[in-house]
Amino acid sequence: MLFAGLAVLYFGVTVGGLKQASPGMSMMGLAIARTDGRPMDFLTAIVHLVIFWIANALLTPLVLLVGLFTDRGRLLHDLLIGTVTVRHDVY
Repeated sequence: MLFAGLAVLYFGVTVGGLKQASPGMSMMGLAIARTDGRPMDFLTAIVHLVIFWIANALLTPLVLLVGLFTDRGRLLHDLLIGTVTVRHDVY
């Protein structure tokens, strides 16, 4: 439980923060953006992570194949909450 709680807090603070990216994402020049143009907030970042975990647990990692057939390589959790991973220079 402690690991899950810390992971949720970490993701919410980093992805829901000003850079809209974790430190690793920032180093690679990536960020998560909402398709409606609003900035990621703490709650949306947490929902993004939780839906990702649930989709992978229930649908097996094969759910990641969705990214091969969607626009911009968006995965199931991205489609459900309206997010996309972008490069910093584009964002």
